[in-house]
Amino acid sequence: MESWVRSRSKPYGLVRRAQIILLLDQGMTITKVARNVNVTRTVVRDWAKRFMQCGIDGLYDEPGRGRKPVFSVDVAIHAIKIACEKPDHRGRSLSQWDCTEIAKELVRSGVVDDISPETVRRILESQKLKP
Repeated sequence: MESWVRSRSKPYGLVRRAQIILLLDQGMTITKVARNVNVTRTVVRDWAKRFMQCGIDGLYDEPGRGRKPVFSVDVAIHAIKIACEKPDHRGRSLSQWDCTEIAKELVRSGVVDDISPETVRRILESQKLKP
């Protein structure tokens, strides 16, 4: 864990959790550790408890954390399909084919009720595509 604290490539959250455990191991109180690492006492207690229960593996994020996708994989597949088709098949010129038009086409074709151009951009970007 000491190498984690010195690491510049480890995620910040993991480094901070390692700092918490190391400072507690050195005999520092929960309050002092919280002040030193700039977290609440509850955070220190929670990570110490997880470390005691699960060991070093308990310091990693649990799977499935973060915001869940709003749109299904089917929507992403349709967006990618539309982006990869020639726009004249959809009655559009190439100069007009952008994320806004693809979002409108997804709504027009009944794939979704509503979708933003930014969401379409993120879907396409995740596949290294540009309209």
